[in-house]
Amino acid sequence: VDLVFELCMRADDLEAAAELAAMAPRTRFVVDHCGGHHQLTGAAPPGMRAAWEAGIKSLAKLPNVYCKLSGLMGAQGGTDNAGGVKGWQPAMQKSTVRYCVDHFPPTRLLFGGDWPVCTLSASVSEWAACCAEILDEAGYSDADKAQLARTAEECYRL
Repeated sequence: VDLVFELCMRADDLEAAAELAAMAPRTRFVVDHCGGHHQLTGAAPPGMRAAWEAGIKSLAKLPNVYCKLSGLMGAQGGTDNAGGVKGWQPAMQKSTVRYCVDHFPPTRLLFGGDWPVCTLSASVSEWAACCAEILDEAGYSDADKAQLARTAEECYRL
C-alpha cells in the first residue's frame, strides 16, 4: 500500500490519530496545520494545549507520520481574538511551530503554504519569513531547511 492520509483534526484528538497511524504502518500520515495548533487560542478549552502537546509527542514517535508546517497565517490570531486573521503576527506561531520542529526530525517535516487562504492575513513572503525565523531559532542549517522540500517530495512521491 502506498497511501498518504492527511490528518486535519481537532488539537485534542491527536492521540486517536497516533493510534490510527500505529495500526497502519505502511500508510504515510501527514499532520496538517501542526496538528490543529490554530485552535490553541485564548478561548481554547482548558487542557487543549496539554492534549495537543501529548498528541504531537505520540505522533512524532511514529516513523510513518509527517508534520506539515501549514495553516500558520491565522493561527493563534484566529477568528476569536487578536483581531481575527488580520491580527496575525509571526510571534503567535513560534511556540507551537517550534514544538513541532523540536519533536519531528527534518526528514518528517514539510511546508504547506495554505494558499490562497493564507493571504487573508499576510503575504506568502511573510509566511516564508516566519517559517525561516522559527527554523533559524531552532538551529536549522540551510541543508536542514532544504531537507524539508525533499521530505515533501518523498512523502507525496512528487
